[in-house]
Amino acid sequence: MTLNSESGTAVQLEKISFSYGEAPFLFDVEFAASKITAIMGPSGSGKSTMLNLVAGFETPRSGRVLIGGAD
Repeated sequence: MTLNSESGTAVQLEKISFSYGEAPFLFDVEFAASKITAIMGPSGSGKSTMLNLVAGFETPRSGRVLIGGAD
């Protein structure tokens, strides 16, 4: 069996708008397939919110979450 290092799936947050009460968030980023990415920032900056949007636990007000190009 041959391991292909490019077999992962790209994840893109395309102009995602989301808010928790008075705290608005805007995400517009792409994570390359098969790459390790660190998400860093202070408490309340949206790290967990972004991951929850990708996982489908939260629904964006507008924009799209694309995984492998699929919405």
